[in-house]
Order: sequence, then structure tokens, then C-alpha cells
Amino acid sequence: MISETAKDTIYYIVFCIAAVAIIYLFLMVLMRADLGEFTPDSGTSTTMYGLKRRILHYATANNRLPTSIEEVPELEVLSNSNTDGWGLPIQMVINDTEVTLISYGKDKKSGGTGPNLDFSHIFQAKTPSGEWADENDEGYPSWKKQSKIRWDKSEYQEN
Repeated sequence: MISETAKDTIYYIVFCIAAVAIIYLFLMVLMRADLGEFTPDSGTSTTMYGLKRRILHYATANNRLPTSIEEVPELEVLSNSNTDGWGLPIQMVINDTEVTLISYGKDKKSGGTGPNLDFSHIFQAKTPSGEWADENDEGYPSWKKQSKIRWDKSEYQEN
């Protein structure tokens, strides 16, 4: 008959082996993940979200919106890029307190289809009560208008 101490030791060893096997499998899956599935417009969307937060941070600190993207400060925990998924500058248009961030796509021209399609996000910099929107509040401001992200990688492949 096996003592209680021996049973506990066996359970502990089996648990450790199982934990190591699960960690190993997780790492193998992670290392084989195809991270190339992200399209330039999904990168652009992420950059625009960071820009929105940085713009609202600036507005709160200065009681005004920035006059250019270059004026927007970098923040420690965000991507501080001002370029779209093609490495082109994101444009900012301000109409009163409505901010529009625009990427003209791969061809750098207004209009187009596929990878040349314009990509824009629009948000209100002030709440309905007239205060600057909180850059950390995920609920407000939501994007007033947001381009649809295209997940078909074939649109971005060179011919």
C-alpha cells in the first residue's frame, strides 16, 4: 500500500508534467501563429485609435484641440505613430470639435478601391455636456463614423 506522502508526491509530479506539457503546447502554437494576417488598414485603425487618445489627452491638457498631428504629444503606453499601414502620414481635419482622421490608402489619393480606398475615423472631442472627452473612457467618445476593415489579404498583395 502507498503512503499518503507518496501519493501526494506522485500527484505533484503528474501535475508538474501536465503543466509543462500545456505550457510547451501553448508556446508551440504561439510560435507558429501567422501574424502576417494583419492588413495595412487594421494597422491604420490601431494607429488612429492611439491618435484619438493622444488628441484627447492634448485637448484636456491645453483646453483646445491641436492644430496639426505634429503637435499631438507622445504617450507612454500607446503606439505613437502618425502614419498609416503603408507608412504614409495620417491626415487630421478638425471641424469645431469633430475630428476626422484620414488615410488615403496605398495610392495616397482621395477615393479608390481595394488597398487604395480612403480610410477614415471620425469622433467628437467633447461630450454632450461640453467637456473634453476622457481619452481613457472606452465608452465615449465612440467613433462617430468608422471605415470597415477589409480582412481579405489578397487585396494588398503586389501583382
